[in-house]
Amino acid sequence: MSEPDKHSQSNCAAGSIPTFLVTTALEDFWDASRCLLYLGGWCRRFTRHEHWQKLPGQVLESPWISFEARLEAMRTCNSVSSRPIRSIGTPAAEK
Repeated sequence: MSEPDKHSQSNCAAGSIPTFLVTTALEDFWDASRCLLYLGGWCRRFTRHEHWQKLPGQVLESPWISFEARLEAMRTCNSVSSRPIRSIGTPAAEK
C-alpha cells in the first residue's frame, strides 16, 4: 500500500489512524505517519505547499471567529488577571 493510500483522508476521518496535533510549522516535529491535525494555518508554510498538501489532515477552525467568543474570552481574562492584583494590595488610585 502506498503512503498516500495508507493515510487517506477517509482513513483519518474513520479514526483508523492515530492523529497527531501539529503546533508548529517546523516539519521536523511532525509525525507524518499519523493523520495531522493542524492547530492553525500558521502550522503550514505556504512555501511548502507541495509537501503538506499530500499529507492527510485538516486545520482546526479558530474558536475566535465570532465576536462574542472573543468578547467573552476578554472578559474572563480581565476577571482572572485582576484577582492577583487585588490580593497584593489596594490600587494607588483608591488610596
